[in-house]
Amino acid sequence: MLAEIQISEHGEETLERIISEAERMFAAHGYKGVAMSQLADACAISKPALYYYFRDKQELYTQVLLRQLARHSHEFQRILMGKSMRPGLRALTDYLLTSSTYDMNQMQADMRGELDEERRALLNQVFLRDFFGPVKELFASGVRSGELRPETDAEISAWMFMSIMSTVCNPNGIPATLAAGRTLSEIVVKTLLDGLGNQMTNEKELFV
Repeated sequence: MLAEIQISEHGEETLERIISEAERMFAAHGYKGVAMSQLADACAISKPALYYYFRDKQELYTQVLLRQLARHSHEFQRILMGKSMRPGLRALTDYLLTSSTYDMNQMQADMRGELDEERRALLNQVFLRDFFGPVKELFASGVRSGELRPETDAEISAWMFMSIMSTVCNPNGIPATLAAGRTLSEIVVKTLLDGLGNQMTNEKELFV
């Protein structure tokens, strides 16, 4: 992880600038599209100075993703506090649609293809605890409150939600114009909680 070094107040400012600029550049160009020399130039520091803070690009990329996960975790707690299933899911969907700066599919590909096993394991652990965990708990609370059917599997439902969001948060994913007067978050929530089938037709099929 982050190299254990003594960092002065000025060094803290430099570290913050490096991570913020790296986050912006990785979001725009992906892991392979960012060279450490380019990042050093963008931060107005030398390449050796950059390596003083981070041993290699993998370490820097990992730190950027951990920061994103920590930020999402804090926001999840804030926006979900006191909310029941439907308004909670709507708030969560709105947040992810408006806050995501990464192509989630590209990020996952970069993690699998560019990071070593130790860093992948760390990020996966933090993701499951701080990102996926609150989503799963939201669905579990919906089952407990009776808002969702008792046979609903909270974990599978949470993965379904994450799969949908990985598509709609993709810059090359669903065009906003397809919303036809509704927001994408409304469509996501209604599809997950109400389904796509006609309710009266489904009820008739129960008696066939």
